[in-house]
Parts: sequence; structure tokens; C-alpha cells
Amino acid sequence: PHEHDFSGEWKSDEKGHWHECPEDGERGDEAEHDFEWTTITAPTRKTSGEERGVCKVCGYQTIRELPYSADGKDIINRIPLIYPLVGIPALILLFVVLQEISVVRRRKGK
Repeated sequence: PHEHDFSGEWKSDEKGHWHECPEDGERGDEAEHDFEWTTITAPTRKTSGEERGVCKVCGYQTIRELPYSADGKDIINRIPLIYPLVGIPALILLFVVLQEISVVRRRKGK
């Protein structure tokens, strides 16, 4: 019987990574990618952005689109990321400003 050797370099595709036995091509250590994401271009209110994902295990890289938000609602989705950096007073100010923007838009019929 043959003993597989899965100690070589990582093989990968868009779905995951694995080691391959050089003798028979059998796959071992198969797993999905574990990406660390870095913003390449931040989205604006008019254009999409991009971010690069690099797998922490095998180094596979991919790029995905960051959708733009014409109404600014994407700010709300990012609050959990902002909070540790700015604290409660800044968040209160942010909510007040967003509320005022909303009121002004309603008055203008937008």
C-alpha cells in the first residue's frame, strides 16, 4: 500500500486549497480559504470600491467589489468598525448628523 505525502506546497483554486500527493495526485488537508481583506479603493457615494483578499494559509489572492451607496446608508453598516476608534460621543454626533440629513432630504422630497 502507498503512503500519501501531503507535505508539498499548497495547491489552490477559487474555492479552497489543498496539498497534493506527488505520486498519485490524491488531495489532502483540503479546506476553504481564510481570507484577510484589505481595501484597495474605498467606495464612494458614486463609485464602487475594491478589496483584495489574501488567504492566510496558502496565499491565494482574489479581488471583490465593494458596492457604493448613493444614499449614504453604508455608514450605518460600518458603525461597529468605527466605534472602537471614536467612542460614544462621536457616535452620538454621527447619529444626530445622519438624522438631520434625513430630515433635510424628506423636506426636499428626496
